[in-house]
Amino acid sequence: MWLNEGWATFVSHLGLQLTYPDLRPWDQFVPNIYQVALEFDQSPNTHPLANEPRTAADIGGIYDDIAYEKGASVIRMVEDFLGESVLQSGVRRYLKTW
Repeated sequence: MWLNEGWATFVSHLGLQLTYPDLRPWDQFVPNIYQVALEFDQSPNTHPLANEPRTAADIGGIYDDIAYEKGASVIRMVEDFLGESVLQSGVRRYLKTW
């Protein structure tokens, strides 16, 4: 679940970097995405990144800053650790099985 939302946020920055590099979207990633995720994670409303809803009422709570911003932050960290080509290979594999 979180991977899809996190990927959407991550790819929006990647696409902006590829089309308008002079806007420097990765420079904005930390204050606008990563920092938001950290702040939300410290709030009373925090929850695990991998959060499966158990009731219909839980569904609204899973599409929040944790899913989008923290998810994108984790993906960015994985890319930094593994490298761009390994991340892309893993995403391709994930999409083929999804």
